[in-house]
Amino acid sequence: LKKLGALLSNTLQPYGIDIVKLVSQITVFSDFPIGLAVLPECSAPLCCFKPFSYRPLTPLTRAFQCEMTKCPQVYIGRGKLLKILVAECVDKSDKIRPFCDSLIASLRKLVNDHEEAEIIVEEINRTSDFKAMLCKHKDADILLVSAHGSYDVEKNKAALVIGKELCMMEDIIGVPPIVLLSACHVMPRGKGAVTVGDMFLRAGAFAVLGTFIPVDVRRNAILLLRFFTDIFAVRDGWSHMRTLDQVWCHTVGSNAVHEILSSSDKLNEWANTEKNGTFPVSEFKKQAFDGKVRTTHTYEDTKKLLRKLAVIDGMEKYFDAVIRDDNYFPESVFYQLIGSPENIFVRNPLMRNYLESLRHE
Repeated sequence: LKKLGALLSNTLQPYGIDIVKLVSQITVFSDFPIGLAVLPECSAPLCCFKPFSYRPLTPLTRAFQCEMTKCPQVYIGRGKLLKILVAECVDKSDKIRPFCDSLIASLRKLVNDHEEAEIIVEEINRTSDFKAMLCKHKDADILLVSAHGSYDVEKNKAALVIGKELCMMEDIIGVPPIVLLSACHVMPRGKGAVTVGDMFLRAGAFAVLGTFIPVDVRRNAILLLRFFTDIFAVRDGWSHMRTLDQVWCHTVGSNAVHEILSSSDKLNEWANTEKNGTFPVSEFKKQAFDGKVRTTHTYEDTKKLLRKLAVIDGMEKYFDAVIRDDNYFPESVFYQLIGSPENIFVRNPLMRNYLESLRHE
């Protein structure tokens, strides 16, 4: 990732890099995920501190059609019922199914704890079931697809696995504005692959989240649950964030602690064990919120802060023995949000007031 950053820096030159540092949001017309790049003055990838909207060049004809088109704005904030539709495509006998069920159970609890939100879960075993589900829930705002992914390198295509079918979604029309693909390598980039994520955009989605690579089902569950938690927090007025790309950037940038701790069962247990009325991971998040972790150096600063907490509990020797740069993987940076997430408002007072005025009329 540092090599990518060096190449990007040489290509853009100092003036271009200054622009990248100063802008509040970046829209990329490319099949190349420049958000992975670690710039020379940083130790974290760009996507950890800059909101990105990717507009893939594949397929090229569609890229030309959409390049100059203004995407309509979508509002999913307070004053509107947020409807989450979950398509569970992983078979009940699959070894990863318990982790999928755990994510959905946690998501149900999160939704039930908030007003103006509902969740609907459907078991999907065939492509026809998937289409029927979409027709039945045309008013859904977010579609979460829990499935296996399949990347055919020879055909350069990436699809979802639904039952015994490989599904590219070429013939579906009308999907929720936000589609989250909880599946492995469904949106690989770099070789111009045609992906199921691209097909969801063609079917009407405004933003699609997918993965470049195979991902760990447990880490994926934590990341997606944190994303939903951040969405609800921003809806309730927390932070200055307003749009979906900003929320996703925050989720990715603050996920380093979970990736580092998950590299060791013993460290993970230590961080989540209560001591003197608190948990080390809770203390970490409190200090991180107070500015102890810089977004441009989120992994580096996270390790330093975790080590300070480990010293307090006499865990520093073990921490030093297991935590190195090469024994954890920054998995969350290998997700990509394509489409126009900058036009999806999670919080917008004007839009909320407008909806409330319509109800009063």
